[in-house]
Amino acid sequence: MKRLNNTNNTINNTNINNTHINTICPKCDNYTIKANISLDSYPNKKAALASLSRISAKEFGLKNIMTWEEKDLTLDELGKLLSSGHTYSNLFKKKGNILRPSDKRNDNFIGSQIITIDVDDTNFILPEFCGRLSFKPSLVITSYSNLKEKNGKICERFHLLYCFDRVLNKEEFQGISGFLVDTIENDTNEKVDNCSKNLSQYYNGDNSNIYGNNNIIYNVNNIINNTNYIYYINSHINTICPKCDNSDKKEIIIEKYSRAWNLLNTIRNCGYSEVTHYYSYLGYFYRNESCEEGLKETSDNYLNILHSKNKQDGTKRRKFIYTNMLLRRYMKPNITIEELIYNSYMDVNYSKLVDNSDNVFDADYYERNAKNALSLEIDELEDYLKPVIEKIRSEKPKYMIGKKTSIGEIHKLVRKEEKKKIIKNYNNGEFDKINVSDRTLRRLGLGKNKDKEEKVKSLIDLNLSVLGNQKLLKEKGINISRTKLSNIIKSIKDNNTNIINSHINSICPKCDNSDNSNSESEIFVPGFGFDSWFNIESEPEVVDNKEEEIVIDNNIEYNFSGFSLSNL
Repeated sequence: MKRLNNTNNTINNTNINNTHINTICPKCDNYTIKANISLDSYPNKKAALASLSRISAKEFGLKNIMTWEEKDLTLDELGKLLSSGHTYSNLFKKKGNILRPSDKRNDNFIGSQIITIDVDDTNFILPEFCGRLSFKPSLVITSYSNLKEKNGKICERFHLLYCFDRVLNKEEFQGISGFLVDTIENDTNEKVDNCSKNLSQYYNGDNSNIYGNNNIIYNVNNIINNTNYIYYINSHINTICPKCDNSDKKEIIIEKYSRAWNLLNTIRNCGYSEVTHYYSYLGYFYRNESCEEGLKETSDNYLNILHSKNKQDGTKRRKFIYTNMLLRRYMKPNITIEELIYNSYMDVNYSKLVDNSDNVFDADYYERNAKNALSLEIDELEDYLKPVIEKIRSEKPKYMIGKKTSIGEIHKLVRKEEKKKIIKNYNNGEFDKINVSDRTLRRLGLGKNKDKEEKVKSLIDLNLSVLGNQKLLKEKGINISRTKLSNIIKSIKDNNTNIINSHINSICPKCDNSDNSNSESEIFVPGFGFDSWFNIESEPEVVDNKEEEIVIDNNIEYNFSGFSLSNL
């Protein structure tokens, strides 16, 4: 196990001169931190995620699901365990000494002595990133995805662990987590993962066997009494700048968010039935076009939210619900924060788009992400959501169905709409858009699908059998029954026969038509094929039982023996 401390290759461990921070025993390796550490270690993130349920653990070849045991560890001991593949979690109420995934719930939360900030997308190397921070982390653990391609980018990815002199309660944990995220973003001008405020979140370690130790334990009281922290908490709770004396601006902001605070408090303190009872008037919508009853064809500008079924942890479910927030903001630019929060709440608790058994989607999540969504301009949303919108519109349904429409009525209306389209395409001569049989066309009072029949005739090979032609047409993407194909082939052959007969019968060889006796005549000679035609200027002499050489056009010689042209 390699410990990296006070080296230029890892974290810039400059002295912290901030008077509002007191470190406890910065040189003492015996100060312990209380945390839940997994009993097993995991080689990668996929194995860790699979171990959260018995079914996926069995499929992945793991013997046990992930469980944690509460331990008191020094910073070095904690760093060694986390950098060897163990995971860690906050402190929860549990039965016995072992914490199971089902115990890791918000209502079981006791507290935590560690706050973890994930850095997954940075343009800095690790020492440079940490060197910019006002608050240096106690420990740094690299992520499983460190220096690997993720979301099309390769960069350093790591966890910043901030350890405290005592266990933080819920309010302290979430307040300080938000404060640290805000401070880090200001220090680096980069966004970091804000999932650190989630009470039930567990954190993966890494199997690199490398960690950074700054020997820093933060004093909780000195942080919460710091003026910057107080300013952050006030601005976060009141959503207005506490130093701003603009009363008009205050009134507007308070009016804008006052009802949202009531909704958020209802979500925090009450259940689903109370939320829907008091706030159903806000309306739950999932597309930008409506259809109260009957059937309505979707337009080119149709848009709906993303759909899923009970999306599980590890499948970017938080980003999924946030994307739906952005889509609703784009569909309805004047949407209020109250409507946005209520609709996202319904996505989670009514439509069950994601799994929320661990209560990740709480009032704080809705408030934070609704504010982020409303802070974006429509142009920014359009650029951000462009690939999502293109995919939704490429897979959009043909029709919207009214809420009050029965299943039987739906089938009738669909058939009616399809008939209208067929008739319209037929009348416009767009036969290639008609994908129904001739029988269906006749039932609609129309003729045959002329375009399809002409295409079939042009592809038929008379040298092949009916079955052979059927296979040939199938390769060209045309499905036709054997009986119908046989009739078409027969009609082609009959038509050819009629043409030939008309040529043969056009001149009667026994007809003594004096008017035509001196004119050029086209004579068909059996034995020379359908295309063997030649011109004779005058009636030849009769030649019986002897050979005669006759020279015709183009100096081609023909020998006739044993018959006369008069016998034709």
